[in-house]
Amino acid sequence: MKEVFTSEFELVESITLDELVKKEGIHKIALIKVDVEGFEQQVFTGGQELLSTHNSPLIIFEAVNWAEELAGNKVSGAQNILKGYGYQLYKIDGKGKLKSVTKEIDSPFCMLVAAKQSHIPLLTKNNLIN
Repeated sequence: MKEVFTSEFELVESITLDELVKKEGIHKIALIKVDVEGFEQQVFTGGQELLSTHNSPLIIFEAVNWAEELAGNKVSGAQNILKGYGYQLYKIDGKGKLKSVTKEIDSPFCMLVAAKQSHIPLLTKNNLIN
């Protein structure tokens, strides 16, 4: 992995999200929380099969522009990948409500929820969407 918080790095073995799902025989995932300090783009790219389906999981992740840059990624690259898979992005406001995001978030820190159309009734029923 690339150094993000220090000048040191450590080699780690990794597996893509799609490989993990296949290897473990996972058939349904409802929610994924991603916190990988700027490497969200790699996680979402490695989950293309899972995240491109109609019943893809709801995703909660951080959008941190400086961490994306330090990880060698394009700012908002992860957001664009998810949009390409058919996700709508929502920003979590200070009251725990979701506000629809119409343009890329380029911020030092922002919590986002990525939802597909099939998630909207659940989010609305639980009064999460403003």
